[in-house]
Amino acid sequence: MTFIVRLSSDAAGRVTGIVERVRNGQKERFEGLEGLAPALARMARPEDFAPAVEGTRTEGELR
Repeated sequence: MTFIVRLSSDAAGRVTGIVERVRNGQKERFEGLEGLAPALARMARPEDFAPAVEGTRTEGELR
């Protein structure tokens, strides 16, 4: 999976941002750096994990 993360900060130092999933254009806003990891986790759904195929990938590797 590929993500683009855009961060901004205001004069008071508050951080906001947007995480975009490149493959489908899905976007999610977050506030504070502590909001970044949960936003990424929500976008990395279990169905995005491919099963291992002998000789091509390691088990649990992302598509």
